[in-house]
Amino acid sequence: MSTNKNTGPIQISPDAKVLIVDDSSINLKVAVAYMARHSIKAETAQSGLSAIEMIRNKKYDLVFMDHMMPELDGIATVRRIRSLDGEYYKKLPIVALSANVASNSREVFLEGGMNDFIPKPIKYHDMSAILLKWLPNELLLHNNVPSSPLAETKEPLPRFDTAASAVSVGVTDLSISKGIGHVNGNKSVYVNILSQFCNGLDKDIYDIREFMKEKNREDYFIRLHALTGVLANIGNDFLSDWAAELATASKTGDIKKCMDQTEKFFNRMRKFRAELLQSSLMAEANKIGHEKKKISVASLTAKLQELSEFCLNCDTKGANALASELKKATLCVEADRFIDEICLFVEFSNYDLASSKCEELTVLIPQMAPDTIGE
Repeated sequence: MSTNKNTGPIQISPDAKVLIVDDSSINLKVAVAYMARHSIKAETAQSGLSAIEMIRNKKYDLVFMDHMMPELDGIATVRRIRSLDGEYYKKLPIVALSANVASNSREVFLEGGMNDFIPKPIKYHDMSAILLKWLPNELLLHNNVPSSPLAETKEPLPRFDTAASAVSVGVTDLSISKGIGHVNGNKSVYVNILSQFCNGLDKDIYDIREFMKEKNREDYFIRLHALTGVLANIGNDFLSDWAAELATASKTGDIKKCMDQTEKFFNRMRKFRAELLQSSLMAEANKIGHEKKKISVASLTAKLQELSEFCLNCDTKGANALASELKKATLCVEADRFIDEICLFVEFSNYDLASSKCEELTVLIPQMAPDTIGE
């Protein structure tokens, strides 16, 4: 834990090793963007089991742990980490990330073995305070200028669109300023997570309906809880609050409220998606998609294997160059979605995850585009 109280503005060494754990790829991208604002190239894990494996294989300075995850939740994950042999596992700073802001949340997380708590959606100054508090002193670089806050290592946030507002783009309940602020002002990342939300909505709805049919309150709660954070991160507080209400209703046994309101919630989310897809906000993403050049299965497979090698070898120059090339390629909608994710992971230097996604896409290509195998 940092106890250095110098008065100069503090920058964080790029050598800081930070791991972020969350089952939502959208939430991970938002958190990684916050880290990038301090020149931290954070690594990510999408499950508790993956996080445990990564922590066993690498010494991290700080871990951010989502609370509600399927299979193994954040508290159960931390308890397993604390039970491992070695002082490192006992003292590793682990900070809870959760949309649960109940009055006793902090106490629950501390009793579960975590060191601190930061609520979702993440606020920049909250994250900065946590970094200053828990990173080792040697990673905090002090300048000789009197000031107290944690200094940004990036330029001020670029303006997303000086004329943009929920009204001007015709999207109900959307606060663009909040959404873009959550991703460090990075326009391409913001548009990407909006696209990812639109693409994944049907699966979310299908899964939640199945949970209701099976009377599976636990997974219903976990999925609605995750949507609470996702919707807040993209800038829709209205739908985020609604998702939180349904998650709470499930947790407290108010089944009638869940039955009465879930389909209405789905309809409002579909309306939101329809407005997003028709808005000027998404026009650039659609334009970029039309400008892409068709790539053959054989060529894409070869490039994915090459990119995976670059990532495994931490070849930044090679990985960035090939990722830039892949951004201009298109095979089919599902494959393109994978490619966009891979390129973002490369952009944030999450090479392990980028390599893993390359291998996953290589296996799935024949199922995604069976008619183009011979091309």
